[in-house]
Amino acid sequence: RINKLFNEKGKDKLINQVINPLDLALLEVGNEISRFLETIPIYNIFLRHVNGINLYDSAELVCEIKDIKKFNTSNNLLAYAGMYPNAQNYNKNLHKLLLRISHKLVRYNPVYDFVYTNAYNKYSSLNTNEEHIEAMARRIVIKKFLQNLFTHWIKLEE
Repeated sequence: RINKLFNEKGKDKLINQVINPLDLALLEVGNEISRFLETIPIYNIFLRHVNGINLYDSAELVCEIKDIKKFNTSNNLLAYAGMYPNAQNYNKNLHKLLLRISHKLVRYNPVYDFVYTNAYNKYSSLNTNEEHIEAMARRIVIKKFLQNLFTHWIKLEE
């Protein structure tokens, strides 16, 4: 039924009038973000080189954290990201972003995949379900990533 409503003429019109201009706009936005990020040292020194983190993830991270100097330690950054149990006042946008990034880090970055695998194996002995074990292991990946980010970023600010 949908095929009848969405004939070739309609499909061509959608591609030409909506999808192609959208594709061009996304390319322009990506180029603009790239130009801005290239002026930010933490992007050039660290984020650009982390497999699993793309341009948009980097931009969101920088925007959510803004000033690394407002955190005295990496633990303060972890708390701000909501990576401690029962965290009350944390940045929910940063928290969601890091959960999304953790999947990519495990998939595309051998270092963070190793961290995940070790944590997963460690937590597998607990009497809990598979989803909880995976979530705990991903939190360890996020913690390691944030500690690495903090270490690199704070050195750049000194």
